Amino acid sequence: MIGSVREYDYAIVEKQISELVNSFDAQKNTDIVLKMKEMVPEFKSNNSQFSKLDK
Repeated sequence: MIGSVREYDYAIVEKQISELVNSFDAQKNTDIVLKMKEMVPEFKSNNSQFSKLDK
């Protein structure tokens, strides 16, 4: 397998991380996992309560 590097806009990543922190502060676990899946499409919640969110 060969990985490919994706380039990201700093402002977008900074906003996404801020949203993650806010979701954590509010203890919105489903929102946290959804945001992680948006940021890292390869992220899978294997064998957890969040696996239903996997595409």
